[in-house]
Amino acid sequence: MSTVWIIRDSMLTRPDVVKTLNQPSVCLLSLFCDEGHTALRSFDSGRAKVFQSIAKFSHFVCLASGTLFPLGPKHDGVKILTSLGGDCLDSRSTSHKWDKERAVTIRKLHSWGGWSIFRFRKLITPFFLCRTRNSMWGNQRIMTDALAIPVPEYIDPHDEEYEKQLMEDFNKTKTATNKDGMVDMNKFRARTDELLLRAWSPIYDEIRMDMTPEQVQATIAERLHCTQRTGRITELIKIVIKLKNAGQRWIIVADRVFLLALAVHA
Repeated sequence: MSTVWIIRDSMLTRPDVVKTLNQPSVCLLSLFCDEGHTALRSFDSGRAKVFQSIAKFSHFVCLASGTLFPLGPKHDGVKILTSLGGDCLDSRSTSHKWDKERAVTIRKLHSWGGWSIFRFRKLITPFFLCRTRNSMWGNQRIMTDALAIPVPEYIDPHDEEYEKQLMEDFNKTKTATNKDGMVDMNKFRARTDELLLRAWSPIYDEIRMDMTPEQVQATIAERLHCTQRTGRITELIKIVIKLKNAGQRWIIVADRVFLLALAVHA
């Protein structure tokens, strides 16, 4: 009797589930993992370990992901491969699906100083399938234009002199350090975020952390028309006017209240 099982990944941590799948009477034809990079790029993940134990006796294993190597192939590549075909990092291990040549290559990539992006690409090419918005199946696109992620358009704000001054001021400020003398990355990131907001408008210098969204909007509304207009604001106004004249609707998305308020009052 043929049976198709759909199992929640939370149940895979139960030993009886894995034991049931690993039976002579059970034929596991395929194993699919959507967004596999979330758990399978870690040597310590419980889900990754269970997935590897099931993948050993699955005839076909597939990992699907839009971002297969979030931290880059050098950091995530070998970890993803061990989840896909089993752990072959120990030369004595036989509980994996890699042939001898590929197993040697994976161990070489994982060894100290053995990483090579060209060797890695050559290794995964036979079983790595990449689809883009231009990929076709027959005469039809796999992803229609309605479903595909739109390609962003870069618009040059032509603010070279203003941006140069911002960078000079940014480099003059002291970089905060921790007690151990290392750079405080959280504060450094906050400084770079502030640099981006200043690039949109000098008004940001008048915004305080304790301000409410209403106070931020009031400050922008009061100061915007008597403050230097940056190239970014100028280009934004051009786009909005063009859309309005064409009778089109638009959505402005930003991750800061300051930027949204700036767009509204511009």
